[in-house]
Amino acid sequence: MSEPGLLVPAQRWSIALVLVFLLWITVFFGPDFWFAANGISMGRKVANYLYVLLAGLVVMRAPAPSKATWSLPFLCFLLGASFSIPFAENTGIARGGVFKILALYWVLTVGSLVFIRRLDKAALLNRLFLLQFPWWAGQALFADATFGRTAWHPIRWHPDLSNTDAFGPLMVIGMAFSFYYAVAARRAPARVLAFVVTALCVVGIVAAYTRGATLAAGLIVLYVWLRSPHTGKTTRGLLLATAVFLIATNLIYPNGQFWARLGTITSEGTSAGTGADRWALWHIGWRVFLMRPLVGVGADNFGIFAYSHIPTAELPGSYHLNEWFIYGRGLHNIYVQLLAEFGLVGAACFGWMLVDFWQRNRDLRTQPFRLAWQRLGPAGIDLRTLSLAFEGGMVAFLLTGCFYNEIYEPWLYSLLALNGVLHLTLKRSLA
Repeated sequence: MSEPGLLVPAQRWSIALVLVFLLWITVFFGPDFWFAANGISMGRKVANYLYVLLAGLVVMRAPAPSKATWSLPFLCFLLGASFSIPFAENTGIARGGVFKILALYWVLTVGSLVFIRRLDKAALLNRLFLLQFPWWAGQALFADATFGRTAWHPIRWHPDLSNTDAFGPLMVIGMAFSFYYAVAARRAPARVLAFVVTALCVVGIVAAYTRGATLAAGLIVLYVWLRSPHTGKTTRGLLLATAVFLIATNLIYPNGQFWARLGTITSEGTSAGTGADRWALWHIGWRVFLMRPLVGVGADNFGIFAYSHIPTAELPGSYHLNEWFIYGRGLHNIYVQLLAEFGLVGAACFGWMLVDFWQRNRDLRTQPFRLAWQRLGPAGIDLRTLSLAFEGGMVAFLLTGCFYNEIYEPWLYSLLALNGVLHLTLKRSLA
């Protein structure tokens, strides 16, 4: 058998390939948001022009439509979301959610499937995905006196990650992905780097001070231990992560505030605090879904629709006190959000995306794919465990999605793309 990584030369950098990676850097590290926050609005516009250019290159150079290169489950989800636009109360907001967010992620996913054709570039994309987590965690932990604060804005210049309800879930996803990446790494430098990223994500979860993210992180620890093929190495790694977690809780919240806040999960339940608020939102979301069950009320239109179509006196919780309380509210649950905003059509397409993800992820652990990886892939990474990094990230996304709005964040679509690119690149080598 040939030595790994020497049989096939590295893929050359074409204009299309450079464009794909520039856009992934934009998605992972957010330079366009930084420029916009510092008064350079052209930064956001340039990114949009690059998406248009990539779409043109895909149309010119892509092969005939197929489930592999055109990401048909994702395309169907995009089309299903588009069907809801004419029925939205605010069609401008609905169009923005579909065509300025979801459509751009789809274009980048397809561009990656079309133009990334060798395993060296697929591996580079995985490393970029890993490196985004220390980028965000490192900035957040040095932002405006994290220690002792109960209200904290992790990334002040980012429109989403300035809120701990977005930063917390990202850290849980990063914890799952980076831990498995560390276990997959056979070389010490890569392994140490990935474990450091895991530790940073654990500290980020503690600093975020959010109950949903902490609960999801605990479930991820259990999941990783049960799922890992290397029980001994995994147990040692999880014990180290647990030690980091305990040290962080005592350093950041020395008076026990962290554990007191976790205790409110059971003391408040669904009758007080944010638990009661989210329980009320989910009830309203279910009612909105029943009013438009097929295609939903449109992207980001849940609160607007509820304000316009449900009498204030009939709203549960604090929302019956003022008619404006519900306007613009998010549902804090991707599953209720899918049903309310995209209906049964969108939910079915979302389910298809997940099924397609797990089918491809499972293929990565089969013998033909592993043999192809041994011949052509990077020598320093174990494919089986790397596939579990994608799976762990997806499980973390789905768990945190029980408590937060994440449909319009790039995390789901990034994992779909990484998993799909690696699967398709190995499949091409088998052919």
